[in-house]
Amino acid sequence: MEYPIGAHGAVAQCALSPKHIGERTGVQSAPRPFLSRFRDCCREREGSQLVEFALIAPVLFVLILGIVWLGIALNNYIVLTDAVSAGSRAIALARNEDSVTGGDPCAYAVQVANSDAASLNQNSITYRITYTPIGSTTSTTYTNTCTALGGDAMNSQDSVAMQATYPAVIPLVSQQGIFVWTRPGTLNLIAHTTQLVQ
Repeated sequence: MEYPIGAHGAVAQCALSPKHIGERTGVQSAPRPFLSRFRDCCREREGSQLVEFALIAPVLFVLILGIVWLGIALNNYIVLTDAVSAGSRAIALARNEDSVTGGDPCAYAVQVANSDAASLNQNSITYRITYTPIGSTTSTTYTNTCTALGGDAMNSQDSVAMQATYPAVIPLVSQQGIFVWTRPGTLNLIAHTTQLVQ
């Protein structure tokens, strides 16, 4: 770089860096240390957004998939709770109603609950009905049938509890489309309701 001519007519030049001196004189400068070159590479920002996205994308994918799965599980739980409520109400109102229940109040309650849980896989739902007479500490547990409670076996103010267990269902995406992966025992949705016999 040249400065304007001074008072004596001489041209002043700025001091050149060793790199520039090497370029001017044709002398090769010493190779830069590895750490210096590494720092220069780290300062490069080209493609950094792509690397950051590659690091964050799996976490975001797992988070979104978890939110979707939680929403499906919550929806299944709400449907299961409504079904158990309808079934226990049906058995509580089934006293002396053999013409409606066919002499099997538990089977009638399960039928009502299954019709209310039409969006679920009804073959995967397990029902347990517990009958406790009023003033008694002894309970009897039934599954899908209880002909012993038919006729006038149930008394007013007896307690009937109905519980339903449903394995969690996780939808996944495959190359062939959507398929369903069930893992019973990993997460079971349990709904429970107690009613008094009318």
